[in-house]
Amino acid sequence: MSGAGAGAAELAAAERAIGELPLLQGLAPVELHRLAALAEPFALAEGELLYREGDVDGRIYVIERGAIRTGTAEPIGPGQVVGEMAALARLPRHASAVAVEPSSGWAIDAAAVGELAGAPGAVGVAQRFGLRAVGRLRTQYDALTDFLDADERIFEPARPSSLDLAGPVVPADAELATSDYMRTLLFFSVFNEGELATLFGDLRRLEAPRGAALVAQGERPGALLAVLRGAVETTIRHGGAAVRARLSGPGRFAGRLGVLDAGVSPVTCRARERTILLEIPDERVRELVGDPSRAARRFTRGLYADVVEALFQARRPMARMAARGG
Repeated sequence: MSGAGAGAAELAAAERAIGELPLLQGLAPVELHRLAALAEPFALAEGELLYREGDVDGRIYVIERGAIRTGTAEPIGPGQVVGEMAALARLPRHASAVAVEPSSGWAIDAAAVGELAGAPGAVGVAQRFGLRAVGRLRTQYDALTDFLDADERIFEPARPSSLDLAGPVVPADAELATSDYMRTLLFFSVFNEGELATLFGDLRRLEAPRGAALVAQGERPGALLAVLRGAVETTIRHGGAAVRARLSGPGRFAGRLGVLDAGVSPVTCRARERTILLEIPDERVRELVGDPSRAARRFTRGLYADVVEALFQARRPMARMAARGG
């Protein structure tokens, strides 16, 4: 890959390539210009790696020419983006990306995009990539449901459980969810005490007993749930089978789908043990995601990063099920 060399012609070429992305159609010229200014060119020979599995480089790659293959997926070509999910969540790459023919394009640092403090369109760009992750998570959960339909013999049976006998969700003891404690959790650690008070100080803290139903499959949740203590199990049940899609511990979320998009929840969420939750109503989520302030942007980045982690975790049972069913 070549380094940055910012001539006017190169900047114009980056702006043109980024502006042609379907994901970014309709962005204002000033927004495209700011993104292009962050772009660095890359060029690969056939067989050369763009990145390796396990890398944490935090870059989004826009393909202008050629084709790139990630893992065993079909190659993607000009006008498409590769690597945006791991970059968004700042996670290790889940598969290597290799050029299947001479390829070139533009690399954009995802963290730099997030740090466009006060820049017009910065929130909009983050939302577009984030909603792409939300769409992929819903598609992945739908695919898990299809696997359940395909062959129930390779899944655990969806038996009634003693967890169904749990008591009600009640307000939590304030001492179990103090600001000082919340700042020890990964998601909340990026906020100072004043920001925590402004963003979340008026929201309810809830205590859920083991087995309490928090989100019902097929219904639309009214709030996003942040786990402060304990754990929430996310499962998909269909016919006579069930599969666990995620186990969310402190600093993670439950009930994303149906709050971050317009559909119903494709999953059931239950307290795996005695659990303390922060309830963030859907209207507050929408308000924060659309807020250009620095604290709200950190909330948005962290939330969408959690969506990507949920997506990567949901791919694991499918890989195991495909292997068992094959």
